[in-house]
Amino acid sequence: MSQQEYLANLEQLLKQVSSPDTNAIKQATEILKQNYFNNEQCIPALVEIISNSQDIAIRHVASVELPKRIRSHFDKLDDNLKTQLEQRLLEIITVEPQKIISHAIARCISAMAEFELPKNRWTNLIDFLFECCRSPNSSHREVGVFVLYSLFEVIVDNLTEKLPEIFELLSVTINDPESIDVKITTMKALGTVIEYIDEENKKEIELFRSLIPSMVKVLYECLESNNRDGAQACFDVVDILLTLETQIVADHFTQLVQLTVDIAKNPEYDESIRNLALSTLFFIPVYKKNSLIRLQLVKPIIDGIFPIGAEEEPEDEDEDCPARLIFRIINCMATNLPPNYIFPIIMEYIVNYMQNSNPLYRKAALMSLCSLIDGCADLIRGRINDIFTFIAQGLQDSEPVVRKAACISFFLIAMEMVEEVSVHHASFVPLIFNLMNDPDVQIQRRATNALNVLLEGLNEDIVQYLPMLAEKFVFLLDNGALENKAVIVEAIGSAALSANDKFLEYFEIFYPRILHLMSLTTGTEELLIRGNATSTMGSIAEAVGKDVFRPYVQETMKLAMEGLSIDSPKLKEQSFFYFAILAKVFGDEFTPFLEHIMPPILESLNQSEDLNDLIFGDENAFEDMDDEEAEEKANQLFTTSSAIAEEKEFAADCLQEIFAATKQSYMPYFEQSITILKTLLKHDFEGVRKSACNSLLSIISTCYNMTNPEKWQPGLPVKVPINQDVATLIAQVMPEIIIVLEDEEDKVLVMEVFQSIATELKIVGPALIVDCHKNLANILLSVLKRSHTCQIDYDDYESENPEQLEETEYESIVISTASDVIGSMALVLGEQFKEYFEGFYPNIVSFYNPAKAPNERNMAIGTLGEIAAGIKGVITPYTEDILKVLMAGLKDENNEVNSNAAYSIGILCENTQLDISNYYPEILSSLSPLFNSTSLPQTIDNACGAVARLLIRNPNVVPIDQILPTFFNALPLKSDYEENVPVVKFLQYLFESQNPFILSNKEGLSNLFQAMLSPPENQLNDECRAAVLAMAQSL
Repeated sequence: MSQQEYLANLEQLLKQVSSPDTNAIKQATEILKQNYFNNEQCIPALVEIISNSQDIAIRHVASVELPKRIRSHFDKLDDNLKTQLEQRLLEIITVEPQKIISHAIARCISAMAEFELPKNRWTNLIDFLFECCRSPNSSHREVGVFVLYSLFEVIVDNLTEKLPEIFELLSVTINDPESIDVKITTMKALGTVIEYIDEENKKEIELFRSLIPSMVKVLYECLESNNRDGAQACFDVVDILLTLETQIVADHFTQLVQLTVDIAKNPEYDESIRNLALSTLFFIPVYKKNSLIRLQLVKPIIDGIFPIGAEEEPEDEDEDCPARLIFRIINCMATNLPPNYIFPIIMEYIVNYMQNSNPLYRKAALMSLCSLIDGCADLIRGRINDIFTFIAQGLQDSEPVVRKAACISFFLIAMEMVEEVSVHHASFVPLIFNLMNDPDVQIQRRATNALNVLLEGLNEDIVQYLPMLAEKFVFLLDNGALENKAVIVEAIGSAALSANDKFLEYFEIFYPRILHLMSLTTGTEELLIRGNATSTMGSIAEAVGKDVFRPYVQETMKLAMEGLSIDSPKLKEQSFFYFAILAKVFGDEFTPFLEHIMPPILESLNQSEDLNDLIFGDENAFEDMDDEEAEEKANQLFTTSSAIAEEKEFAADCLQEIFAATKQSYMPYFEQSITILKTLLKHDFEGVRKSACNSLLSIISTCYNMTNPEKWQPGLPVKVPINQDVATLIAQVMPEIIIVLEDEEDKVLVMEVFQSIATELKIVGPALIVDCHKNLANILLSVLKRSHTCQIDYDDYESENPEQLEETEYESIVISTASDVIGSMALVLGEQFKEYFEGFYPNIVSFYNPAKAPNERNMAIGTLGEIAAGIKGVITPYTEDILKVLMAGLKDENNEVNSNAAYSIGILCENTQLDISNYYPEILSSLSPLFNSTSLPQTIDNACGAVARLLIRNPNVVPIDQILPTFFNALPLKSDYEENVPVVKFLQYLFESQNPFILSNKEGLSNLFQAMLSPPENQLNDECRAAVLAMAQSL
């Protein structure tokens, strides 16, 4: 084929690709791929077509295709030809009239430059671009700046030495006298350049700062001319400026935040523009928390954007709009800022807006309330009665938009505060139940969601509601809207779990209906219903028990296993959940199913969803795509990767449950499971890493218990040897979990794995950390010092002394869970924990000061008690210092802090070798108010335990008969049954010493013992039960 024929055919194929005929496009694409784009000959041909074709569409396709071919074949070209092509592109770009094509040609130039500049070739390119930028022709200036911008994206290293000249150039083009395009392109270039400014180069920093007013002016020009694309480009740069880790824009930070707020709240701007501004505000609390606090910008931002929440919203619930985006910003603030900086401001708006006659204001109040729950839960608890009043008001509102918001708010608060909501079930069940009859289908669905979470926490209180719930659920399953059936099915599962065996009388009503829904096979909504039906069937099985459910196992397992073959990750997850629940219910009886379910679970855990594998597994994944198509493809791959990762997370959680239930029968899959889970410790998704860590810890615990071990004893080396296979497993797994914790950035992962370690330590004992206790202690100390990787602040460069900064709620929980591990370590290491305590002690005590949140003060007090319980007499040198802290805790304004202080002071007295009897009058005086009826049950229980421990240690220091009436009136314990150990021991002492109070109150004691020996069974351990029984019989 001659060169002329080659060019003509190529141009014809490109024309075909740009046609609207799908079949023609596919055919032409395949020919191009096979015969033209597979070698370097296409590069000069495409340049020729871009130069000479009269068809705009063909020139555009050619200029979009050329960079891809340059990256594949440019190195194969002769150097002389390369030079000719480079020169030709520079000639073409200055005369190309179509901006979209000139921008594509700029990408071609930058693709070639990526090869040439590092080799010191094409040396005239930068000078040519500088000439373009200084040209009197505005289109030339725009081309010059755009190519520079494109080059910065790919070959920064070759441009940094030219940075001063580039800055000087951009300082001119940002104020271009005639072309907004030049100014917008300059904005893009500046957004790229700023990332390469040396923080030590004061001249460059000052030069950049001087350009910020001009950059702001360009943004406003775009807004005034309704240039959305230009505004998008400007906001992209403002995003960069506001989230920079350096101080380059520090002097302009407040100005940039304020202009973004002003744009967001201005209803005269197009909604898409306002959405851009709100999206910019969303990330500021994440990256610039300290700046917002230091510059006192939190309230101005909220004052600016909160009224937006009272604007109209589109009917489509998935469509972004300003009125929805502001609640995401409030949620981001709540999770990234200390609660006291945001909750009082929002709460003031809530109170005012709930009284407004405009229903959209009341909607805004309720939606902002649920936006706070993630980061302000403790402060919400402090106002829970007010908040429940607002929600109840909203649920009964005459306007649908308010009722819907109230349902959403209740749902999210109930998810977080099960106990608090359950106490008010008599108020909320009728209100929410009534909304299931609402004429608005969306409100019906939201109400059912709200009812679902409420039912989860009702336990035996649900019995009174079962008849009306069953009737309603049956009606809605048989006659309700299809889009609501998934949440109805889920609510049935919650009702079954709460009702437990009381659900038996409704089993025959619901079983056939749920079974039918487990067999749905087509339609997005139907598969969602099927998934929920599968997990609900598991809840029903758990509620009614194995004897009732045994006849139905085969047919339900068949449907659950069939669900694995349907292309739905969510359905697969719910099938895994069903397997785990049935394994838990049936134990060894579940063994025959393992050979059918374990291969797909292990396959799920082992599948690849790594983006590199998804992309590079197919060499041509992005072949023949322009930038927009490539971005869409990348988003699809990321979505696929995320769905697979969630499936793995779920599978890992279920795996540990199945092993715990089937134990020895699981062993054929054991080694493979451990190997896969260890691999997942290095997974890119934090949820998968978290589940892998927790599953491995749970498996260690299960293996340990399978060996019927003797009770461990504190201290290292291990005093009670454990099974060698278990020891080997610990040696394989624990160091790798420690590696994860050392560098982990995700707070949720760290806190959940800490919780698992704290729990499993108490089961397995010191053997769990025999090889890693030092590394674990270092991790915990870094958390207490707020220097762990997950606590590093993006805005740290301008933070104050970290000890003086208030933590966010998530940060507090990380510290609290670390303290749980410290308490468990003290328990299992015993006296050997002293070497770590000396480092921990000052950091723990630093959290007890009035500036700290109640949960942090509570953590400090409780941890000191746990440590004293573990290290026993070793605590002695610290007794008086600790006692001062605990005495302050007894007088704290927070009841939970009082409770922990009472517990800890009793433990300290029990274990210290120092005589602290001279402190008894003050201690008992401070304990006395805790016996008030307004105290929490746990607080009164811990006060009883403290009194018992104090008087067992030194019964003659104070007039005991004056204390006993108050002590006995608080018995039996209502909440913290572990405190029955010292209480029973103290009662035994009183009996043995023939205390006059005991002798004169036999009837009261008889009633007390009867209550202690009655349900719940976990009131007393075996030793205490025997002691109480003996005392009761002696009466």
